[in-house]
Amino acid sequence: MTLPQLTFRSLLSLGLALAGCGTSGADSSSAAAEPAATHIAVLYRNRCGSCHRPVAPGSEPEDKLHAALLDHRKRTRLTEREWAGIEAFLAPSASPH
Repeated sequence: MTLPQLTFRSLLSLGLALAGCGTSGADSSSAAAEPAATHIAVLYRNRCGSCHRPVAPGSEPEDKLHAALLDHRKRTRLTEREWAGIEAFLAPSASPH
């Protein structure tokens, strides 16, 4: 990648980030939960997707999902909050993201 391409991407990223800084008048609790949910979705895609094709949210039964996540704890270092977030993200009651 050339320097002009990097500069363009950096400026584009900065512009998109600044565009999201405005307030929408939404409930502050839902606004606070949104970045956490986005973090979990990105974490799931990047960390789980680095070894295998991740399953779609809501596609696995809760007992199978829980067992798989327990098994993955042996190989992957995440915080307890991140594990809980991933389990909630993938739970059958979760809406697809």
